[in-house]
Amino acid sequence: PFSRFMRNLVLEKEEKIKEGMKIMGLSDTVYGMSWLITLGIQGVVTTVGILLVTRSSVFEFSTDTSIFLYFFCYFMSVVMFSFLLSTFFSRSKSAAILGTIMFFATYFPF
Repeated sequence: PFSRFMRNLVLEKEEKIKEGMKIMGLSDTVYGMSWLITLGIQGVVTTVGILLVTRSSVFEFSTDTSIFLYFFCYFMSVVMFSFLLSTFFSRSKSAAILGTIMFFATYFPF
């Protein structure tokens, strides 16, 4: 999901879709919130799937709420990291490839 999201963010910038929406009157706040709501819904669905698969075996002694919050917060931090990295790219293919490399490079820092 990380590389696909990075690619979509930069693709919108590459095809100047965001600028077209700004000309029509869309504010930056509404634009950012639309991405956050869309990805938040995807994050909830993904997190619930992970929760259903792992709660009886891997996280046997943890509460469902703590598991959900842990994975959802991780998902949202990945979303914010991809927002950050998307500002450095102008081509969608390079953003998908280099963004994924940078994600894994920061995932294993030591």
